[in-house]
Amino acid sequence: MNAQDTSTGRYAQFADIRKEVSELGGQYIELPTHVIVHIPGKDRLVATFDNRAALNSNDQRRPWGDKLILEQGWGCLGVMAIEQNWYRCPDLYPTLETLVANTLVPAYSGFSLYGNSMGGFGALTFSRLFPDPITVTFNPQTSLMHDVVPFERRFEPGRGLGDWTGPYVDGAEGAACAAKNYVFYDPMVVEDKLHALRLVGANSVMFPCPWLTHPFMPVLASMQLLKPSAVSALEGTLTRKTFFDDFRRRRFSDRYMQELLTAAVSRGHSRLARAALKKRLLQRQSNQRDLLEGIVAAGGHL
Repeated sequence: MNAQDTSTGRYAQFADIRKEVSELGGQYIELPTHVIVHIPGKDRLVATFDNRAALNSNDQRRPWGDKLILEQGWGCLGVMAIEQNWYRCPDLYPTLETLVANTLVPAYSGFSLYGNSMGGFGALTFSRLFPDPITVTFNPQTSLMHDVVPFERRFEPGRGLGDWTGPYVDGAEGAACAAKNYVFYDPMVVEDKLHALRLVGANSVMFPCPWLTHPFMPVLASMQLLKPSAVSALEGTLTRKTFFDDFRRRRFSDRYMQELLTAAVSRGHSRLARAALKKRLLQRQSNQRDLLEGIVAAGGHL
């Protein structure tokens, strides 16, 4: 890459992470549509993959979810996207294969992969690069191949940004190679449910979380569930009982109530929405009461 690309061009947003990785003795690699970084740590390596939202930031870029990973003292392999092409970059595959096999596998004793939506696809499909990996994904796409996922119509531009006949095209194939897959998804989002069903298997632990919508990680975070659940899953210790016992607190999350009431009203269930809000406010008051009442009131005018 020339100096213009690195300092002021498409790689300018990676200047800080490039400097940090260099100082820590890690790896920094620029590819035509991706940047790969390895931030060294101990014991476990967690590979993370950008979702589409990461590309909308004007700030300096960092690996998706790296704060949580580095807080555990683990190493982080960040695969950061410059285009929303679902990791369909021919240069990416041999680069990752060589880096993982020659540098990363000898340096760590455990391996996990972590991603949301498009990043979930990356985590699933590249899990086959690691020995006995754990994948942790939130509302992942398993592929964008027409013949494999004909139900997926949300991301048509992604289908045209790469070759979907090459390697690493199906996250379900990668998941089959994993020691364990933790799959979090909203079964009320039809496409997300259908992708999740492709991942059901003996090595998969499924976490259907209704009414959290597609980008539901912020809703999970509002319940103080995201961090502890993600860490336990990345370690391979999270159980369905532990998660769903804690998931009961969702009824006290204003963000969850907002999504639930919006869904009810949009489906013509204004009376049920009104009853649910009344019950919730009797149990616990809300700082967002006006917003929640406004959602229910709007249903009466539909």
